[in-house]
Amino acid sequence: VTRGGDAPSETTAPMTTSAGEVVGEATVHDGDPTMVDVALPGWEFPPYVQDYWLAIELDGGERMMAHLTTEDTWWEVPVEAAADEVTAVSLLDGNGRVWCSAEFPV
Repeated sequence: VTRGGDAPSETTAPMTTSAGEVVGEATVHDGDPTMVDVALPGWEFPPYVQDYWLAIELDGGERMMAHLTTEDTWWEVPVEAAADEVTAVSLLDGNGRVWCSAEFPV
């Protein structure tokens, strides 16, 4: 996990699979609005999965969901919360299976 310099700040964490393979990174950008971007370079979506979501977890237990297109391997999502409230992001399929995730320190 790395932190940026002065305002606006950012926090970056590796996106890893359940097997521990690093497949990209997620970054939370402090600003108005807070933005979360996820980059999965080289990620190949399984052809049998058509529906993906980005789950954004906040420190109060709230979860925000953003539908993703599979034509891309980089997404940017606005978040209606302060950057320091974002604790984790996960890439899920339409059945709720987590493909990869990143955690941020609170």
